[in-house]
Amino acid sequence: MPAAEYPCLREVLSRHSGSIGDTRPEQLLRLYARAIPLLETELWTANTDQPSLNLYQGLFSEREALIASMGADKRHRFVVVIPVADRPRQLRNCLNSLLDLCRAFQYGGLGDDRRYAKVSVLIADDSAD
Repeated sequence: MPAAEYPCLREVLSRHSGSIGDTRPEQLLRLYARAIPLLETELWTANTDQPSLNLYQGLFSEREALIASMGADKRHRFVVVIPVADRPRQLRNCLNSLLDLCRAFQYGGLGDDRRYAKVSVLIADDSAD
């Protein structure tokens, strides 16, 4: 895997005097595990700007693509349970927010059916209608 496939990882590591070097998947995952907290520290200690946030989300997207390329993903699935009653607009906003987060961070990647493989939503609806 060429290092050029990981521009966000290279950017964060270069800010902290590091390099990609070895491109074995396991080593790259360790580098992501190191780079993400470094960037999070930057984001929380400085004024968060859109380029930094884009870089942060890019790190996760790159990492998810790497995990997908390795095959079996044994990480946990998440089930988000949303209890709701008579609040269709709020439910729509909540679902759209979850979808935006899935798109931004790519957790678990998309399955063949174009659904996010590691995130599910269960809606417990007690509406009058």
